[in-house]
Amino acid sequence: VIPLIAVVLIISCILAGILYYMTTPEEPPRFHTAFAIMGFFIAVCWINCIATEIVVLLQAVGVAFSL
Repeated sequence: VIPLIAVVLIISCILAGILYYMTTPEEPPRFHTAFAIMGFFIAVCWINCIATEIVVLLQAVGVAFSL
């Protein structure tokens, strides 16, 4: 069984290679706006994950100290 992280890494490397060969340093890619929107939503997901972990950690501290 192949781990999910390996599959994601392989797909990411392939997509990065395609992007590298499809663009030039002189002009922004046609899909620059799409990258910006995807980056925003990924940042929102990261913030949500981190906030959830902090809440879980604080709940565990509350249970441990009977707060």
